[in-house]
Amino acid sequence: MLDISGLQNWVDAEATQTGAEALRTAGEAFRDAVQNQETAWDGLSGCYDAPEREDILGVFRNVTPHSELVESASAQAASALTDFADQVAALNILRRDLLARVAAFGPPACTPEDPDGSLQDFQRLVLQTEIDRLARSYQEAEETCAAALKNVSGHKPGLAGFLAGPNFGLVAAAADNIMGVHTFRRVTVETIREVPMPALERRFTPLLGSFDRLTGPEQLGHRWLWEDGRWISVHSPLHPDAGITRRQRFTEEIYRTVREWRPEVNRSMYNRSEWYRTRVDARPDRWHVPDPQTPGWAETPNSLKGIKVGGAVLTTAMAGFTFMDNRAENHNQLLQDNPEMSDTERDFRASEMAAVQTGTSVVIDVGAGVAGAAVGTMIGGPLGTVIGFGVGMGISWLTDAGSDGNSVKDRVSDVALDFYDKAKDGVSAGLEAAGDAWDRLWGK
Repeated sequence: MLDISGLQNWVDAEATQTGAEALRTAGEAFRDAVQNQETAWDGLSGCYDAPEREDILGVFRNVTPHSELVESASAQAASALTDFADQVAALNILRRDLLARVAAFGPPACTPEDPDGSLQDFQRLVLQTEIDRLARSYQEAEETCAAALKNVSGHKPGLAGFLAGPNFGLVAAAADNIMGVHTFRRVTVETIREVPMPALERRFTPLLGSFDRLTGPEQLGHRWLWEDGRWISVHSPLHPDAGITRRQRFTEEIYRTVREWRPEVNRSMYNRSEWYRTRVDARPDRWHVPDPQTPGWAETPNSLKGIKVGGAVLTTAMAGFTFMDNRAENHNQLLQDNPEMSDTERDFRASEMAAVQTGTSVVIDVGAGVAGAAVGTMIGGPLGTVIGFGVGMGISWLTDAGSDGNSVKDRVSDVALDFYDKAKDGVSAGLEAAGDAWDRLWGK
């Protein structure tokens, strides 16, 4: 017998699609109804005046954001249901084919071609495998839809949400790693410069025949000569003092941008670990020893300046996107959990929470980079740098992985936020106690 229980009691894809559209439409209608009421209510601003005016006119200050949250949550739920309906519709094509083959598959029969029925048993096994595989696909679609519905929050991540995700973090980490291999090198170069020709090596041709009547620039050679009925500039090859400078070769030390794939020697480990010191001394060419003569910012090559500034801007932008995403999530969560909050209180609390969460995330990412660098400097050579990159990026990605609110970063951020709130309450209580003591001692 074939077990087709996994192909039974499937949802109606068309009905699910219709329900999803009805849910989306209902959310939009609710938002529009609230906004229309808010617009009508705002008409009071031109004719209502009383001591409670601000409270009356601000009735919709919290209602409107809730309506937008309901509309967004409805859209997210509808999107999850639509995706599920599309998957079921595609799976239904395979389901109909399988059920038709099951119906045509008769009981075991002995035939001259298959006297013991073993061939039919094998065909039954193949068909049952296809049935089980399709049933699992449907079950996975159900579980994906259920998880999406469970995570509906009304939060619209938008661009900030995408850029704040772990994938963007990996891109930023990769760019930061590549920028980290760029450093400076002091080099000696030979160049040529024009220097003034000593006065005894040039001919003076004073204007109008009198050197004393020449201006300062003219006396330095920037002058003209009247000859053959025309003025000739000293910069003209026809002027007898043309070329009053001469070329001089000289050497100077400058800094150039170079790519250094070898990790730097960790001085702390080198001084404290005999194993590491022995390893470095045995193959010093596998580690980079930075030049002790560090250039000032003005001396730093422009290309290296651009790389360093670009890395700082990218890191700041990543933190900014993370802050924006955290703040939006917190704002929507507060709308649901604390509807009694005023708009000002909710904005401040959302920003306060986002600052702690973003700071925690950045600290974890920096720690991941430090751990990767430590691994790289233990190995040495370009391979050590590459492996260090991978370790740092892997730690960063793993701490970001997991369902919403369940990643390592999320859990650590929750602990940090709880610690911050307790510390803030403790400081507030301390200040209040100090104020009470002051009042008891000196009076109000």
